[in-house]
Amino acid sequence: MSAREELGRLEASGLIQIAALQPELEYLFRHALVQEAAYTSLLKQDRRALHRAAAEAILAQHPDRERELASVLALHFEQAGENARAAEYLVMAGDHALERFANREAIGFFSRASGLADESQGELRLRAAVG
Repeated sequence: MSAREELGRLEASGLIQIAALQPELEYLFRHALVQEAAYTSLLKQDRRALHRAAAEAILAQHPDRERELASVLALHFEQAGENARAAEYLVMAGDHALERFANREAIGFFSRASGLADESQGELRLRAAVG
């Protein structure tokens, strides 16, 4: 069965619904519990691979919006187990938040980045600590 057929079957069963047709077809789970059940049923290595693929797809499709989407990229890289890349995007998200005067949000991003950055990323850790 093709992916489109599977999505049609899930839609007919009421588990998902179409969220947008343009610019691309997009689906949403009808209920957060269904989404959570589907997510937790995946093996950890599969979840990581999906998060990595999501981050790479975002970067490929929106190269001009990397800074704007830094917090989303950080989340996906963190969930993919790529802490060094996640930390870099968290610092970028913190800088972007500071530019919008969202200081509490920036502190949260910098704190998370500081916790994720490894020893080889001393400069990044310092940047995250200073904000």
